[in-house]
Amino acid sequence: MSDRTRSYLRRRLLWLLFLCPFLLGACSSVLDTDEAERLIKSWAEDIPGQTEPVTVSCPEDQPLEAGHIFLCELSDSTGDYHARVTVLNDAGDIEWELRG
Repeated sequence: MSDRTRSYLRRRLLWLLFLCPFLLGACSSVLDTDEAERLIKSWAEDIPGQTEPVTVSCPEDQPLEAGHIFLCELSDSTGDYHARVTVLNDAGDIEWELRG
C-alpha cells in the first residue's frame, strides 16, 4: 500500500471517528428516561397540597416511538403510585396520567 493511500485511509478513519458520536446521538432510538423522570417529578411536586418530596423511577431503554406506552413508579410518604407514560413523537415528547 502506498503512503498516499495510507494517508487517505487515515484521514477517512479520523473523520469517521469524529462523526460517530454525533451520528449516533442524532439517531438515538431510546427515550431519555432521566428527562422523563425530571418532568414527572416536577409536575407531581407542584400539585396543590403536595408537601412531601416525590421520587420517580422509569424503566430505561424505552423505545423512542410514537404511541409507545410504559409505566413509571412514583412514591412519597403517602404511598406508591404509577404514571402511565405515552411517547408522543420521535422528538421524545411525552404525556402521562397518574394511576393509583
